[in-house]
Amino acid sequence: MSSAIASNTIKVASNSLAPPPTVDFDFDNNTCSGQSVSFISIVTGDGGFEYTWDFGDGSTSTQQNPNHTFQALGCGTQNFNVTLTVTDINGLSGTDTQTVTIRERPDISFVDTNPGVAGDFNNCGNSDLSDEFFIELDNESTSLACIGTYNINWGDGDSQSNVSFPISHNYIGFGTYNMQITAIGDNGCTNTITYSVKNASNPSGGLATPGDTLNLCAPTEDIQFVISTWGENTSDTTYEVDYGDGTTVLYSQIELEASIYYNASNPSASIPFPIQPHSYTETSCPDEFVARLWIRNACAPDPNPATVPNIRIIISPDANFTAPETSCVNTATQFINITEPGFGFNCSSDVDFIWDFGDGSAPYETSTYENVNHTYTSSGTYTVTLIADNNICDVTEYSQTICIEGPLNPTFTTNNNEGCVPYNTVLNNTTNLMDQCDIPTYEWVINYTASFCGTSRGANFINGTDSNSVNPEIDFTNPGTYELVLQATNLCGTTSSLPQEIIVKSPPQVTINGIDDFCETASIITPSATVDNCGPNNATYIWSINVGTSPTDWEFINGTDENSPLPEISFYTPNTYFLNLEVTNSCGSNTDNEEFIFSPVPSITNVVFEQIICSGTSTEEIIFESSYPNSSYDWSGSSPSGNISGIILTGTTDNIPSHILTLNSGTSGTVVYSVTPFLVDSCPGDPFQFTITINEGPSIATQPVGSAYCIDGSADVLTFTLNGNSTGTINYQWYYNTDGNTDPIDPNTEAVPSPEGEQADYQPPTDTLGTFYYFCIISFSGSGSCSEIATIPVAITVTPNVVISNEEPLTQIICAGADAGELSFTTNSGGAGVITLNWFLSDDNVIDGTDTQVGTTNTYDTFGFRYTSRHKRNNF
Repeated sequence: MSSAIASNTIKVASNSLAPPPTVDFDFDNNTCSGQSVSFISIVTGDGGFEYTWDFGDGSTSTQQNPNHTFQALGCGTQNFNVTLTVTDINGLSGTDTQTVTIRERPDISFVDTNPGVAGDFNNCGNSDLSDEFFIELDNESTSLACIGTYNINWGDGDSQSNVSFPISHNYIGFGTYNMQITAIGDNGCTNTITYSVKNASNPSGGLATPGDTLNLCAPTEDIQFVISTWGENTSDTTYEVDYGDGTTVLYSQIELEASIYYNASNPSASIPFPIQPHSYTETSCPDEFVARLWIRNACAPDPNPATVPNIRIIISPDANFTAPETSCVNTATQFINITEPGFGFNCSSDVDFIWDFGDGSAPYETSTYENVNHTYTSSGTYTVTLIADNNICDVTEYSQTICIEGPLNPTFTTNNNEGCVPYNTVLNNTTNLMDQCDIPTYEWVINYTASFCGTSRGANFINGTDSNSVNPEIDFTNPGTYELVLQATNLCGTTSSLPQEIIVKSPPQVTINGIDDFCETASIITPSATVDNCGPNNATYIWSINVGTSPTDWEFINGTDENSPLPEISFYTPNTYFLNLEVTNSCGSNTDNEEFIFSPVPSITNVVFEQIICSGTSTEEIIFESSYPNSSYDWSGSSPSGNISGIILTGTTDNIPSHILTLNSGTSGTVVYSVTPFLVDSCPGDPFQFTITINEGPSIATQPVGSAYCIDGSADVLTFTLNGNSTGTINYQWYYNTDGNTDPIDPNTEAVPSPEGEQADYQPPTDTLGTFYYFCIISFSGSGSCSEIATIPVAITVTPNVVISNEEPLTQIICAGADAGELSFTTNSGGAGVITLNWFLSDDNVIDGTDTQVGTTNTYDTFGFRYTSRHKRNNF
């Protein structure tokens, strides 16, 4: 063992107190390329090591002691830096790198100096003339200087040692031979190269069947195919058979020659070889299967196949249908034919069907795939059978049972038919379910008629039952007359029982008739009520008021009292009152109450009730002031001038919030907000109006437009137009900056000097490269004017001019009839817009109207004339 250059590094990958592993390794040095080198790791430290080897040639390993083969060709040595990294159980790593020296194997290569018509070492094209193949071999190795000995194994049983080149050899007999040439270098390393020598003929053969392969029913009996004319093929010949249905089988010439069908003394007289018999299980229709045989050897790696057509496989139909599992008597039931058709004679799709419905009726015969209907007249379970026959292959059939049921006759009883609300009853379902296929579904229908003071239905299913329960329980919560009906549903439809009536009574119903609110003065009311007795006995009355005291705040008058059906009551103190009435009968009591307000009338006390604003600006908030702080308000807005938008149409708050009003036409308009205060709805105060005048504001109709220009070019004038109120003196000031803001006091913004900067239109300069943003502030002075406005910032970009360079050639002298060289030039990226190029043909140095335009690209092929080029970029 020996080692060369070595280095050791430690990688700390954990906070563990243990040291990282110590890494070293041994190996076999100075071995030959192509020989295995053994590496033995030498590691100390905490166990559980993980090994990572990098052999320096792109190969790696995770074994503890791996073997590796290095590849190096030539006459010297090559060095490979091999690194071993070991990680212990603590996650700590150690690394060792050493240089491995490998002796190079000779780099060898040889050529056939007498190749066959098919190329080096290939006599496929001449093999029909003779079974001999003579080759001449010469040495083209790059390592000639360091090779001492050559040995050859010709692959035909003949070998030669210590040969020199060129050398020849004659192959006798058809076949493919593996010629191996071994070179032994002066350093003791060897290298072997193998060439395939082909002395063969194109293979022959065919594929045949016993015949009668048309209209065979799947699955077929085994069909025997044979391979013919195969005896003289070379030993490397293979036979691949595809039966046409995706099934393949493979044979070799060696297998065929080992069979009893081979005639060794006269191969051409060999008997056709029977291949594996094949049964077709799927139909070929609407087409036919074609069996194929590919015969391959070294001279025919990709031949055209031999074929056996006209293999037509047909198949029985697969009888099948779908139908409901249950149906109703005297109802047409549909049976859907989903038979897989199969294929009959010559792939015909004709099929005969027989339907047997299992109820003693005559079978139904048809030759179409129609869906059929059948009506059963009696309930019961029947077996339906469909038979399918294509009159050549086997008959198939499919059966399915169907249950037929009749309509239902629902009936029920109840344990209680009358009572005071609330009360419940149990319903007993007595429906006869004989001859039913499935359990029916039920729906209990409750119809309601208002009576006994009831106005709406109040019936609920209880104790876990619902309207679909077999025997539900019902709790009646509202009085009235209830009609119960049981509906039963099966496949034959829904039928209803005879209705049964339930009487539900209740305590009396009382409703106090509405009482209007009072405003500011004492008032006498005569309350009344609408009372339904809802029971067998006369009702009694009790009136009461739960606010204030009698007689200070109110009192019964004119001989009436709390038990009077129509009492008279006088009120003296403003307040919110609740009047109650309790009415009682034999089923119980019921009460009602009525609320009314007796209060003063508020009024608006605001002293500022007018505003003047500019169109598109916000109003000031209007906060209502009332003679009574707890007042409520109803307010609405409108425009008498009809030309204002942004109006808040209605509101009930104690203020009109700030909002934007816009003048849609004309120069001025008004908005009026009408406010009504109230403490109660029935006692509103007088309406009060707030008026807002809106004047037209200025706006910019069209904005200036920026562009790009060449330096010192003529820029377009920046212009804009105004809409709206221009009353007063209009003042203009243009500004510019480099970041596109519109703030005139921004440190980056500068005002354009007077007089150009204070005019409506402005032509920007183009004497400085770069992009500058220009905008104008428009202000208005004088009575009734609005705020100043600004245009958008627009970019003016100034770019360098286009420069032409590298014109070549400037001058050419050529002979008559010769072609001139191509003319070309380059341009920089200056200018603005799109570059256009125009070449002109001229007999002088002046481009004028007599010259002819001949090209529009950067280069041009000439033919002995003088050319000039005009170059421009749009928007200089």
